[in-house]
Amino acid sequence: SNLAWSPEYSIELVDDTQIELKARALLKNDTRADFLNAKLDLLAGKPDMPVPEVQPRFIAMAADMQLESAATVETAQGYYLFKLPDPVDLPANTQKRVPLLAPRTLDAEISYRHSQSIHAGLRTELIKEHARQWLAFTLPESISDSPLPQGTAQLYRRDADGTIRFIGSQMLRDSSPGQRVEFAFGDAFDLKIDQRQTDYQRAGQVYRQSYEVRLSNGGLTNRSLEYTLNFRQPWTMIDSSALVTKDGMEARWLVEIPARSEIVISYTVDLSQS
Repeated sequence: SNLAWSPEYSIELVDDTQIELKARALLKNDTRADFLNAKLDLLAGKPDMPVPEVQPRFIAMAADMQLESAATVETAQGYYLFKLPDPVDLPANTQKRVPLLAPRTLDAEISYRHSQSIHAGLRTELIKEHARQWLAFTLPESISDSPLPQGTAQLYRRDADGTIRFIGSQMLRDSSPGQRVEFAFGDAFDLKIDQRQTDYQRAGQVYRQSYEVRLSNGGLTNRSLEYTLNFRQPWTMIDSSALVTKDGMEARWLVEIPARSEIVISYTVDLSQS
């Protein structure tokens, strides 16, 4: 139970349409045994295991280990098996990093989204928030280089002078070949959302509430923002100043905000309580 591994991902934004994805494995040997010149196969999945009597203890990080070859990937009874091509020295109470998947360039897209919950009742304060930045890409269909076990991803972007800048981090979920991967990596500094409730009326169990939402883009480029409302009770959109999409318990606007400008959306909604 004290011999384990976890994936780590490095994603570099080449531009707003491509990424370079790198993956390595962090090997942890919290046992008293030395594994020298050992052949390691790394299982990605969650087999049932008995609860250990002694919990693993924290180990200080050892120096990185560099290998030229990445692992090969096979399926194994509902799991994925990453087979390291070279023997590994993993002494007792150490950690080492080894390549997991060969670097690959993938098409990607960055989007901006914001979600708010609407509840029945009067709120007089101005709500000020920022849009979230999302990165999305689709994995190739090939099993040999596509499955991504759950692990932490560090996101970077290269400046014009070649300097690498850290721009966010997120936990990637298990992702299979062909699947679309999406994750949020930070708030956009200059894409702001200010929401104010402008009217409130109650008639029995129906609450009619009006809002004004100011979407401002302080950046130098146009931005598309997906603005979503989440409802926790039956609702009816009475009117909206912009085209709105209704989907179950959500209402959604897709708004194009020019650089250095703002867009105002006003809407009225009825909320019902049984």
